[in-house]
Amino acid sequence: MAPAAGTAVVGVVSVVVEPARTGRPVELVRLEWRRGRAWAVATELDERTYELEAPGGAAIVRSEALAEAVAALLETDAVRSEHRPWAARSRVELTWDTDAVLPGPVVLRAVTVDEAGTETASPEIQVSVARPAPVDPEAEPEPDAPEPPRQLRPQARRSRTVLEAAIDSHPELSDERRESLEALLSVLITYAEPDGTLPARFDDLVDAEFGDLLRTL
Repeated sequence: MAPAAGTAVVGVVSVVVEPARTGRPVELVRLEWRRGRAWAVATELDERTYELEAPGGAAIVRSEALAEAVAALLETDAVRSEHRPWAARSRVELTWDTDAVLPGPVVLRAVTVDEAGTETASPEIQVSVARPAPVDPEAEPEPDAPEPPRQLRPQARRSRTVLEAAIDSHPELSDERRESLEALLSVLITYAEPDGTLPARFDDLVDAEFGDLLRTL
C-alpha cells in the first residue's frame, strides 16, 4: 500500500502492507527486498499469540520473547495459543531501515505467513534507495522541535489504578482485546504491593501490552 512504486526512499521508511487473506489466522507479515534473484528479509511483524498460566487465571500476549520473559518472572510456562484476541488487521505498518541497503533500485514484496505455514507473496514493486543529502554547514538552523508529550514515570505506569484507567479510557477497544488486557491485569495484580504498584520487573510487559493506551493518559 505504501510506498508507491517508483518512490525514492531514504533512511527509516514506513511500509504499509495489506496482509493476504488466507482463511487462516496470520502468523507473521514479512517485508523482503532483492536486487538480484535472492530475496533478503528487511523486517517482519509477528502476529502469533502465547498464553501464560499464573495464579488468578491465564493471559494472552503477542510476543514470544515477551511471553518467555514474563513466564520466567512468574515461574510458569508460555505456550502457543489458539486464540487471537486482536481482530485481523486490514493493514499493518512495518519499519524498514534502508541505511542497511546500498543505494539504487530494489524490488520489494510483502509475504503473509498463516498458521499452516503457507506463504502468500504480494505483487512486487520497485523503489529506489537513496542517501540523505549532505548537511550544509552554512544553512539556517532548523527551529527547535516541540517537546515530546510528557510520559508517566515507570512507577506510575505500572500502577493498578493507572492500568485500569488506561483500559477504561479507550471505549473503542474490541471486546476481545479488552478481555485479554483485563485477564492479564488480573494475573499481574496478584503480585502487586498493597498500594497497587506492580514490581519493576513488569515494566517491559506493561509497555508492550498497555503502552499505546498509556500514551493518551
